[in-house]
Amino acid sequence: MNSSARQQAFAIRRDAAIFQRDRDSAASMDNGDEQLYPTRIASFTKGLPSNAIGEVDPNAYAAYLRALSSGLGSDFEAIPLGGTVKLQTPQSAYCFNMEGADSHALVSPPAPTFSSAQTAGEMVEDYWAALSRNVPFGQYGSDPTINQAVADLNKLSDYRGPKGTGQVTTGNIFPRPYAGRLERSIYLAVPMETGAVRRGDVHPGLPHFGGQRRLHD
Repeated sequence: MNSSARQQAFAIRRDAAIFQRDRDSAASMDNGDEQLYPTRIASFTKGLPSNAIGEVDPNAYAAYLRALSSGLGSDFEAIPLGGTVKLQTPQSAYCFNMEGADSHALVSPPAPTFSSAQTAGEMVEDYWAALSRNVPFGQYGSDPTINQAVADLNKLSDYRGPKGTGQVTTGNIFPRPYAGRLERSIYLAVPMETGAVRRGDVHPGLPHFGGQRRLHD
């Protein structure tokens, strides 16, 4: 690369960085659950020690908050854990993106509150999806478990999953929207390795449709 191209590349990257720096940004908002529940039952506590009914140890949670506030590696190392499972990349929020907007400048809407009908609807959907995970898509119209799930989801007061005709049906249950259309899964044309797990079209536990197996998203 000649000096002119190098200077042009530098100018483009500099201008993009200045643009991202000067953009207006909104403050992130939480849903208030952490303050509402002293036992932290609606907060992320995975990996921390807890009592017999799953309530997090308050001292461990306080150490967790202290580490999040300081960002210091020593504070993260001091967080008590409830077993051998470690916190996964807990300091990733302190990294910076080198392309596009930085994660600190992006905001997401607060999650629905723990006691809301919307959260209840999401949980009902998750449990039905787990119960029916091995039902082939081609049998959705006649499978009794799928039909029970459809009936149950239609009773909910604030279920926000797709409803193509205003109702959940065996034809639109459990999909996720991509590019303006509804897909239940992704095809695996060839085997794929994710860490120590090898996934592919020969996996015996995956639902299948039209002679091909699919992996749920």
